[in-house]
Amino acid sequence: MEVTLLSSKQLFGNTSYQGITGDDALETMKHDELRMASLTDMAFLLGGARLFQGKSADGKPAALGLWTKEGATVNKYNFEEDEPHYSTRISARPALSAEDTARINKNNIKPAGQIEGFETVFYGEFPQSVETDEKVLNFLKGQCFTRLRKANPDGGVVRLNDFLKETGKTYSCLIEGEEKDLKEYAYAGKKYVRVYSYRDLINGNYMPEAHAYWVKVEPIEWVKDPSGVWFSKQALLTRVPYNEGDDSRYSMNIKKSTIYQVLQKFGKMAFSEYENNQQNVVEKRLDKLQERQDVLAERTGQKTSSPSEPTTHDSNSSTPTKPNGRDDGGR
Repeated sequence: MEVTLLSSKQLFGNTSYQGITGDDALETMKHDELRMASLTDMAFLLGGARLFQGKSADGKPAALGLWTKEGATVNKYNFEEDEPHYSTRISARPALSAEDTARINKNNIKPAGQIEGFETVFYGEFPQSVETDEKVLNFLKGQCFTRLRKANPDGGVVRLNDFLKETGKTYSCLIEGEEKDLKEYAYAGKKYVRVYSYRDLINGNYMPEAHAYWVKVEPIEWVKDPSGVWFSKQALLTRVPYNEGDDSRYSMNIKKSTIYQVLQKFGKMAFSEYENNQQNVVEKRLDKLQERQDVLAERTGQKTSSPSEPTTHDSNSSTPTKPNGRDDGGR
């Protein structure tokens, strides 16, 4: 599945007038509040910039700006081309094409609600909201270490995994300009990553020392446009240049950009479990089909080929043969 960004045409249509949306824009984009997106807690902790004034459709402070597919930036009312492509002030709101959303297994899609009259759904997962439950935080932030020290009064290595289960999954994030892999942990039916940030989540100020935050891995909420295009309700990626080292402000092919690679990596992290589950379902169905064919073959005294192994026809015979050219029926 290809992850992309909304284009300027999808956002504003073919109009060249600032602040005016053309009739050929996405229906969802004819609502100014939906044109912008708030930052997830995770995106904000990693350095995402917010507007001092102006809120998105969910009532939260909007991101300073969002990259478009062509490399321009968009805010609530218009798009601009004055931000160089190497800028890390702009955030990204992933989008999925109508062709890709049509191929998603419906069993993996969960209803989420509505926003501005448009349906939203859950699909995929990604670290988003900071855990605020005090009981959970007391355990995550300290009790696991305290218990381990009591169990080992003589000291020793204190390992987080002694009380929290590692799922084996990691999330690659850009932290203070350096790409790092964050391990995913499971506790009490939820999944978390631990992030160190110098930002105060409440007031946005920078702190002298980094603080450890536990961020919940949650389902991604997508806004469904009537055209079949989906875009994330919130900005999930931040401090990612459109094209690293490029001071251009002109439109370019997104597939040649830095952000395109980041978006595809995001897709693998967000959708891997869903797509793997779908592949497993297909494989199980093929196995069941093979079992039925084997049973039928035993009853009729014939041998069948695997559902994944095609048969060929000999040009001089009307009898199907195996790919190796032999007629198994003549044994």
